Amino acid sequence: MSSRRYVRYARRNAVLCSCSTTMRRTTQYSDGNFISPAEFIPIAEKVGVIDKVDGMVFRKSAEFFRRLVRETGLDLTLSINASVKHLMKNGFIDEIRDLIDSSGITSEQLEIEKRNPYS
Repeated sequence: MSSRRYVRYARRNAVLCSCSTTMRRTTQYSDGNFISPAEFIPIAEKVGVIDKVDGMVFRKSAEFFRRLVRETGLDLTLSINASVKHLMKNGFIDEIRDLIDSSGITSEQLEIEKRNPYS
């Protein structure tokens, strides 16, 4: 799956305080067009691969976040979005623990948000 990550940030007193990732899917032929998450996330949920998609985004986001914190020394929070189906899956908590352990970020640096449904 080819995806591009964008980091957006909230400002508090003109200081970077949090990061959030947004998934965007590029078309197969790399013509520069994006497929909206409203189109591909429901398909991933329907075919049962949303946890794999979310997991990939979680890992890549945590790796980027760890490097950003290490390079800047800023006290930041990473916000990740998970689908309801993924949140309710057995093993979700273990997956998040593994993410924290493997990425080197702390639980205090991580926020998990329920993704809004696209239906």
